[in-house]
Amino acid sequence: GSSFQCYPRNCSSESTIANGMTNLTGGQFSVNQTINYTCHDGYHDVVSGRVSIVKCGVNGEPSRLTPSCVDIDECASRSHTCPEQASCSNTIGSYNCTCQTVAA
Repeated sequence: GSSFQCYPRNCSSESTIANGMTNLTGGQFSVNQTINYTCHDGYHDVVSGRVSIVKCGVNGEPSRLTPSCVDIDECASRSHTCPEQASCSNTIGSYNCTCQTVAA
């Protein structure tokens, strides 16, 4: 007789992401387990926004690639809180408001 062994399938994903955090440790997670990735303030994943959920499929493949947290351009998206008289300048992870000088 022949003998064989079954091994559980695991998914691999990044344990750390730039400009964000995750609850995954060690880079491996089990079938049907979900991992949360959260981008820091001022950053988002272009596919899913600030929070991304990745699930390990029965085939041992994650439901999507590891999220990538990129800078939000608050000025272009008009999500800044600058007064109407101020100009908005995007910075990495944030923005600056600069008051306009008014000629007398």
